[in-house]
Amino acid sequence: MKHFLSEPYLLTLHPSTEMNIVWIQSVKTEGSVEFGATEGLGKTIQAQCYEIVGLRGPCEDGQYATAPEDCPPISVFQYVAKLH
Repeated sequence: MKHFLSEPYLLTLHPSTEMNIVWIQSVKTEGSVEFGATEGLGKTIQAQCYEIVGLRGPCEDGQYATAPEDCPPISVFQYVAKLH
């Protein structure tokens, strides 16, 4: 899907008790992760969505301006699904 800005990746501070599946998208939608030990998976968890604010893209001509506010803001959302 074109809205994904990253592949899902794993992130944790406590690997013995939890694991986070994280990905970044350019649109805000519902997010979930299916998992399980069998081929049919069996379990689904909802991901929390966090908007990352303050990011800006290149100006219309493809260049970056000297003042950040001269560049257009971009929408970026981070999704975190926590397995415990």
